Amino acid sequence: MRRRLVIVAVVLLLFLLAGGLAFAVEMYFDWLWFQELGKVALFTTVIFAKSALVSAVFLLVFLFLYLNLWQANRGPGLIQIGIPTPTGQITAYTVPPETVRRLIAVVSLLAAFFLGVQKANSWETVWRWMHRVDFGIRDPIFARDISFYFFTLPVLEEAVRLGFLLILLSAAGSLALYHFRGSLRFRGLRSFGKGARAGTHLSFLAALLFLFLAADAYLDRFQILFSGHVPLFGASYAELHARLPLLGVLAVVSLLGFFLCLYNAFAPNNRAAILSAILYGV
Repeated sequence: MRRRLVIVAVVLLLFLLAGGLAFAVEMYFDWLWFQELGKVALFTTVIFAKSALVSAVFLLVFLFLYLNLWQANRGPGLIQIGIPTPTGQITAYTVPPETVRRLIAVVSLLAAFFLGVQKANSWETVWRWMHRVDFGIRDPIFARDISFYFFTLPVLEEAVRLGFLLILLSAAGSLALYHFRGSLRFRGLRSFGKGARAGTHLSFLAALLFLFLAADAYLDRFQILFSGHVPLFGASYAELHARLPLLGVLAVVSLLGFFLCLYNAFAPNNRAAILSAILYGV
């Protein structure tokens, strides 16, 4: 078993080294090209911006995922997996807690790495926002400076998308851990376990999800300015007098769901969480 693990580790290490070497060679030739153009400062700026963004996203994703999965793993009970034997019987294998903790760390690191690398392509969006300037012209609908739509709005939308992904990954991982540890019950999460960790934890995640849903609905209001209608472009009468108010109502309902889920974290039952889901669905 150990020999197989060593072989897998060596193969992964060689794969990472090969990828790192190819990346280094590509960066070297890019640097030579920028040097010929006399734009080395531009090259270093791009490298710095990407590195800073990847590091920030990596740290945020790792901490958020790891802390949520670590909290879910603190509950009572052990994870047991049924393994079929050649005779047709099922043998229960108990996963050691130390193995689960290591697996949580590895999964959090991998997710943070891939999401960080993926968000590296958004460096220009963040860089423009950090060096934004006002245009001195306001739109006639929301009375915001036009620079808001070029610099701030894209960053906020990226942040909301990342927040959604983090919450969903954390909720899925936490639900899996609570399920395998036997901490979930159909009639009430809070009725099981010391301190009702499962219900409280999942209620906080649900509240955070509703908060991001409210932010998403609020930001969607600004998208009506970019609507295309042949032969015109921009917000139509129907969008201004129907879609815009509905998005405002959706943002308010999502905020109400946020407060209901916060209340549900300390309530003796899950009625508040169910009510928030019904209100949002309606």
